[in-house]
Amino acid sequence: MIYSSIYANDDISKYPAAIQRAITYLKEHDFTKSEPGTYPIEGDQMYIKIFDNTSKPVENSHPEIHELYIDVQFFVTGGELMGVAPRKKEYEIVDKIEAEDVYFLGEIEGEQFIKAVPGDYIILFPNDIHRPGICDGKPETYRKCVLKVAMAIL
Repeated sequence: MIYSSIYANDDISKYPAAIQRAITYLKEHDFTKSEPGTYPIEGDQMYIKIFDNTSKPVENSHPEIHELYIDVQFFVTGGELMGVAPRKKEYEIVDKIEAEDVYFLGEIEGEQFIKAVPGDYIILFPNDIHRPGICDGKPETYRKCVLKVAMAIL
């Protein structure tokens, strides 16, 4: 997992080329003016989902993993708590949407929460369990982009 901000003075040249392209794409676009939806960047190897959502209590969610894609979750407006934990062992899959490479897990160990705010991005690899969309107190409306990068192009 990598957690940073487009406003940080990061040297992104240390990241794989596909991740560099993803972060550069986020920096160069104003997603407050985009319509929600899915947009190709490099075909199905790299694409972005833009959506508006409302955060929810942790008990109304499941942690998730992906196998084929890296998530670059980028926060446009509002904010959320993001639960994260390393995938130290195999956990029970309680639901899945295979067509979207999403596998929902039951109980996990060692989950920590990050408060993400506009400009932040969190890069989540297949070994990074994450639980997006959690409210910090009362539910909040936010806009987020999830830029998907196929593991195959790393």
